[in-house]
Amino acid sequence: MNELGKKVKEIRLSRKMTQQEFAESLGYTHKSAIAKIEKGEREMAYDKMLLMFKLYNFNLKDINLLTTNDIIAIGRPESSKIVIYICGANEPCPSSKFIADQFRNYSVKTIKYQTPNIFIEGLDIKKKFAKATRDYDEVILVAHSFGAIYAIENLYSYNIKHAFFISPIIDMYQYYFDIMNNIHITEKKLKTSKIISLENGLQISYDFYRHSMIDVDKWGVPTKVIYGYKDRLVFINTITNFIADHNAKLVINRTAGHPFNEPSDKIFLTIELKEKF
Repeated sequence: MNELGKKVKEIRLSRKMTQQEFAESLGYTHKSAIAKIEKGEREMAYDKMLLMFKLYNFNLKDINLLTTNDIIAIGRPESSKIVIYICGANEPCPSSKFIADQFRNYSVKTIKYQTPNIFIEGLDIKKKFAKATRDYDEVILVAHSFGAIYAIENLYSYNIKHAFFISPIIDMYQYYFDIMNNIHITEKKLKTSKIISLENGLQISYDFYRHSMIDVDKWGVPTKVIYGYKDRLVFINTITNFIADHNAKLVINRTAGHPFNEPSDKIFLTIELKEKF
């Protein structure tokens, strides 16, 4: 608990109010906002803090009790909108800071991988996504490379306003087929091994390979696909098939490859991520 959290709890308890009652008095809809502020897990907008001090007759000089870090935190505007950024695995991709710079009126949360196993990791990403977005009214998704297939597989049921897929891997069966063909792994060998580790640190599993063969794509989120013409990991016919099946929008950077991390690529992204759907 930081100094701000201590002060909020002190004020609330001095008035013998529940977290829900205190939250509603400040314009929050749910007690979780106050609970997180008291624990130091959430920032408090400066206007909310001033309202709190005014309503409960605390002297504004008490702001000085807050640490420098707390003052910086509460000075930032609070948003009911969030961008979730899922970056590619073990590959160069636009930084979290770059994504945050494109969505200045949004909170931005990056979800990172914990394991190289695609099948297991997807379930973990779903839990992280649910936790990160539960207090927000508007959710935008930005996914790079493998982040796109994780989203398609696991996040289709969430209320996502729209999504940006950058150099997306969106057909895992095709991806597996290409890898197995390139490194001469047969389906029988993959079945025997169960899991095979690749040189790039990822793993391919027989269970997920079989899953990708029969999986039904339920993705229905309005989506813009940003594709690099020189991408050698995702082929254009895979992208156009996805566009046709999902009525998605496609923009192509003719000079970009898969990472989309060169200065010229970022200029392109700056324009496309800000364009309205």
